[in-house]
Amino acid sequence: MYTRIADLKDKIFDLDPQGRRARMSRVANLIVFEWTKLARELNTTRSAYVQSIQIARVTETDCVVQLPGSESQGKSAMLARIIEFGMGAGGIGTYSSYDVRKFLLSKRNPGTSRIHDGPSGPYRHVNFDYDKAQAGSILGTGSPGGVFSQIANARTNQGEKVSALSTSSEGRTIWGARVPASRGQKLRPHHISTQAAGMVQFAAKSGSKGGGSATSRFSTFRTASYANTDPKAWRSKGVRPRGYGADVAGRISEILSQSGII
Repeated sequence: MYTRIADLKDKIFDLDPQGRRARMSRVANLIVFEWTKLARELNTTRSAYVQSIQIARVTETDCVVQLPGSESQGKSAMLARIIEFGMGAGGIGTYSSYDVRKFLLSKRNPGTSRIHDGPSGPYRHVNFDYDKAQAGSILGTGSPGGVFSQIANARTNQGEKVSALSTSSEGRTIWGARVPASRGQKLRPHHISTQAAGMVQFAAKSGSKGGGSATSRFSTFRTASYANTDPKAWRSKGVRPRGYGADVAGRISEILSQSGII
């Protein structure tokens, strides 16, 4: 009787190999939960950051929860590292004012195929994407799609055949209505155009050939080059390091104790 109870002790208290691994898996998931909770203060970057929190390893004795390493080239992974460690003139891991073009136009960075050579040196077109609410705020309306309909109708009345921007079934982009430069306000006095100027509406085709389309996003495109010599052009004050992961790591004993896992 006593021998059998002794044999079962490890399983009862999750001390057998399978139980220890299951407990470490619970620890890993708890770390992810606490880490994600800290990121709630983020806005547009929250999704990319949270999706980058990874459970890299779970064994009987330990677990590893981390962000992608510096070798990762994906856009979301890079954004997550910038949020966690900060971004400044010295790259990720520093915090100071810097010229964004130093990184946008560097051949060493992702997306270098989009860098072209021009009279003033390298340049590239940078897209800024917005959802419906953000586009509406920029355009000063609750119905950004209505703005594009008005633009398209006005151009059609002038004899131009236009449509909202969409992607055809052949994978070809069809450019149509764009927001005129007179719409909206400049974010900064040194900016060349308003935030709304040139905004386009992307719509994805749905259903069969005769099906309709649904708006997927709104975007504005700006050209990053060294042609603009204003000292404030493409200048960022830097990205403050959030250190969410470091915060969780510093409280891990407290977190596990409160959870009852240990």
